Amino acid sequence: MAEYDDESYLTDNDGDDEYAPRSRRREGRSSGGRLEPHRGVLILVFGILGLVFCIIFAIFAWIWGNEDMAKIRAGRMDPEGEGMTQAGRVLGIIGCCLLILGLALGALVLVAGVATSSSM
Repeated sequence: MAEYDDESYLTDNDGDDEYAPRSRRREGRSSGGRLEPHRGVLILVFGILGLVFCIIFAIFAWIWGNEDMAKIRAGRMDPEGEGMTQAGRVLGIIGCCLLILGLALGALVLVAGVATSSSM
C-alpha cells in the first residue's frame, strides 16, 4: 500500500473536498482561512455545572452552545470543538427543562397545599 505525504488523496476527481477532514473543508469558507477558536470546553463545563450546581450555568451553556454551533456549521469557527459544544448545549437544555419541571411541580404542590388547608 502506498504512503501519501500530503492529503491530495482525500479529494475526488472533480476537486471537491467531500472526503477531506472537516477542519480542512470548512477552512476555505471563512475570511482569509482563519477560524474563530471554539469554546467547546467552556460550554461543556457550564453545561455540567448547570446540571449539578446552578441553573444560570445551564442557561449560558444553551445560549452559547446554539451560537457556537451556528458558527461551526457556517464555517466561521473551529469545528474541532463541535462535539464538546453539542454536549454542553444538550446538558444546558436538560438543566433548563429540569428547572421548568421542578418549578411546575413546586407550583402544583403549593396549589394543592393551599387547596387542602382552605378546605379544613
